[in-house]
Amino acid sequence: MKNNAAPSPSADPAPRPLFGPEQARDRTRQLHSLIKEFLVAGEDFGLTDGAPKPILLKPGAEKLCQAFGLAKRVEIVGQLEDWEGGFFHYMVKVSLISKTGGWLEAEGLGCCNTREARLSGPDVYSLANTILKVAEKRALVDAVLSATSTSALFTQDLEDFGPRLRTPEDAQPAPSREKRGLAPGKLLALKGTLKMAGLAENDLLKEWGLHSLDQLAPEQLQPVLDWIQTKRRHAAGEARP
Repeated sequence: MKNNAAPSPSADPAPRPLFGPEQARDRTRQLHSLIKEFLVAGEDFGLTDGAPKPILLKPGAEKLCQAFGLAKRVEIVGQLEDWEGGFFHYMVKVSLISKTGGWLEAEGLGCCNTREARLSGPDVYSLANTILKVAEKRALVDAVLSATSTSALFTQDLEDFGPRLRTPEDAQPAPSREKRGLAPGKLLALKGTLKMAGLAENDLLKEWGLHSLDQLAPEQLQPVLDWIQTKRRHAAGEARP
C-alpha cells in the first residue's frame, strides 16, 4: 500500500534563513559599527585607484580574525621551485577555525610567483620567502572576507599591484567574471602544482571532461587540488618498496 502522507516540515531539504529581516539588519549595523570603531583607515584598509571599495589589508584581516574569534591554519597546496630557470610560485590555502567551536568557518586561496611585475627582478632567488608570504596574505584576506561576510564592504588586497585604472571589466558583476574561468595567477599556479605532482595537463582534462584548463570554473579549483593530492599520495605509495 502506498504512503501518500505529506512529508514532515523537518524533511524539507530547502535551505531556510537562520534569522529574520530585523536580525539581519541588526547584524549589519553591528558589523558596520565594529569596522568603524576597530579598524583604522590607512593601516587596516585603504583605497587604490580604480578600486570600487576599500581594500582590506593584512593588519585589518588579522584584527577581524581576533574580533570574530578565528584561528588561521596555513597550508601550501601548490608550489614550483625552478632553481635552474629562476622561477618560483606558491599557492597557499588558509583555513579559519572557530576558537570557541573548533569548526571550519571559511577557506581562502592565494598565489604568487616571480613573474608578477612588481616582484620580478634580477635577483629572483632571494624572493622565494617574500612570494610565499604574499601568497599567504592573499589567502588570509580571501578567507576573512568570506568568514566575516565583509566582501560587500571590502575588496581583495590589491596594494601589491600599485595604482590601477578602472576598466570596463572592473564594472562587470563578479559572477560574470567568474564564469570565464580561473584568474591568470591561479591558473599558472595550478599548472605548477600539476608539474610538481608528476601529472600531465591532459590527465586533468580527461578526468574532468575539459578541452582546456581555461574552462575550469573557480568553484572547481579546490576539488581539482584535492584530486591532485590524492593522485600524488597514491603514486608515492606505489613507489615504496
